[in-house]
Amino acid sequence: MNVPGKRAPYPHRGIAGVIEPARVKRQAIQSAAETAVLLIRVDDMMITQSRPPAGMPGGM
Repeated sequence: MNVPGKRAPYPHRGIAGVIEPARVKRQAIQSAAETAVLLIRVDDMMITQSRPPAGMPGGM
């Protein structure tokens, strides 16, 4: 098996026979989107908890 080293450039994936299934790309994009939504939700909860509700006095 010929593995490119430090001196040899890496070949193009198509030429090397490496294919990336559409399922893998779809899963990566879906995971990234779910992570972004989760971060937005957590950020929204943190902002909501740091503010007192409107119309409520500060102490209670």
